[in-house]
Amino acid sequence: MKYLSIDLETTGLDPVKHHILTFSAILEDTSKKLEFEACPKLNVYVLRDEIIGSPYAINMNSKIIASISRFLGLKTDEEKIGFGESVNGIFLQSSAVASYFYLWNLVHHQEKQEYLNLLDPIHWCNRLQSDKSIKMVAEIREAEGPITVNAAGKNFATFDKKFIDQIEKFYYLVRFRQRVLDPSVLFIDWENDTSAPDLAQCKERAQIEGIVTHDSIYDAWDVVSLFRKHY
Repeated sequence: MKYLSIDLETTGLDPVKHHILTFSAILEDTSKKLEFEACPKLNVYVLRDEIIGSPYAINMNSKIIASISRFLGLKTDEEKIGFGESVNGIFLQSSAVASYFYLWNLVHHQEKQEYLNLLDPIHWCNRLQSDKSIKMVAEIREAEGPITVNAAGKNFATFDKKFIDQIEKFYYLVRFRQRVLDPSVLFIDWENDTSAPDLAQCKERAQIEGIVTHDSIYDAWDVVSLFRKHY
C-alpha cells in the first residue's frame, strides 16, 4: 500500500484567514520501508507578498518566515535555486503549489519518469517561469487525468485538509480518498485517555525518541514512523 504523509505549517488556525507556510509530503510504500533520506519527499515553502497570522503561530514559525523573506530578496535564479537546496525545499508561489504537487505525484506516486525534468526548480523559481509551468501542467492533466491518493497525518482531516481546501485548483489535480489515516487511534489508552493522544504522546507511547519539531517534513516523518510500528 502507498500513502502520503502530509503536514503543514501555517500562520494560524483559521484556514480562510490564515496561510500555509510550508507544505510537506512523504510518500510511503509499506512494502519497502525506506529510510528517511531515501523516501520520496516534497518540502514546499509557500511564497506570498503578505501574510496574516496569529502572534503564536508566527513566532513558532519565525525561521520559516525568515527563509521565505530571504528568498524573496534574492535576485537571480541561481541564487534562488541554491538557497532552496540549502534548506532542502522548493519555494513556490501559492498559485503553483497544486500544480507542482500534481507533477511530483505523477513522478513518484505513479512512477512516470518522463515528467521528472519538469520538477527542476529552474521551471518554477520566478513568477514568469511559474506561470508557464502551471499552464504546462494543465495540459498534462488533460492527458493524464487527476491523481487519487491515500492521505495520512495527525489531525489531517480536521486541520491540514481544511487549509488544502483553500489551495487554488487543488482538487482539479489531486483528490484524497475518503478514509484518512491518522495514527492516534493506534496509541489510545482506552482506560485512561479522555481524548485521542497528540503527536508527542503517540511518539512517547511508541518509544520513538525526539521532540515534535513543528517542522512539517519531520512531523510527516513522525507519522510514518508511528505507522511503521504496526506493519
